[in-house]
Amino acid sequence: MDEVTDLTFSLFRIQVHKPRQVDAFHSLVEPSVLLREAVRERPEIFRWGRSWLIGNLHDLDPESLYFALGKQLPREVSVLDDARDFRSFPLVVAPNTHVLLDLRYQVLAIAKNPTVSQRLGTIANRLAEIVESSRAVQKSGCSISVAAIDDPTNFVDQVWSAVTVNRLKVIYSLPNVWDVEKDFQRPFQQATQELNSREGAAQFSGEDLNRSSVIKLARAATAIGRSATAWIRRDNTAKLTKVSTSGNQATQSANDVDESQPMRWAVGTIASIRSLYESIRRRE
Repeated sequence: MDEVTDLTFSLFRIQVHKPRQVDAFHSLVEPSVLLREAVRERPEIFRWGRSWLIGNLHDLDPESLYFALGKQLPREVSVLDDARDFRSFPLVVAPNTHVLLDLRYQVLAIAKNPTVSQRLGTIANRLAEIVESSRAVQKSGCSISVAAIDDPTNFVDQVWSAVTVNRLKVIYSLPNVWDVEKDFQRPFQQATQELNSREGAAQFSGEDLNRSSVIKLARAATAIGRSATAWIRRDNTAKLTKVSTSGNQATQSANDVDESQPMRWAVGTIASIRSLYESIRRRE
């Protein structure tokens, strides 16, 4: 019987940012196509004497991929020989973890593995560097970023139950080839790019902001790995309280997983991840 375990995947948004200047005769490749080409190259990067690379690549469906992401580490291993003497010899180990990539929404799901890194953000950043180093991305002139996707449920509940919503601050980033909330995000993102900045913020204040609009913009921000903060009044006498979408990263569990057979569980897991992401980004 196969040994099974439970995995928890944390969600990240991977974005393709177009170059500031685009040649009139140069057509931009769709992000999903570019990301697929980049991952299929299986590029390798070196950081602090360690090689980071992609392996075990599989197509789950026309819009998603499974692969393992890991690093190679030199180790000294001690063994006991036939004469019962201890001997050491060099060995290269390769700790790795499971990654699911949804190309439809450009969402990454990374399983925690402390032997690769104690911080999932480090693994996500290394993957962004790997993808950006590919020939496909280098040729396009685009850049790649990865950011954690937070679950805005608590924020939404607190905004709906507040007596008043007096202020909202929304963080946005560089333009993405594919945008979630075009009406609001796109002009601010374009201004961020023109200013040669990587991130900006917009603030709104009033006696009581429209709840639906506040939540709409907050969901748009979380869907691209950014945050929204609101200042609310919980009752008529209370002071303003700050609530934020950040601090609760969205996760998806996969139970009874045979890690040696990813195709048995990865298809169902990516479907659950898509549903979760759609619930995060949905418009009110």
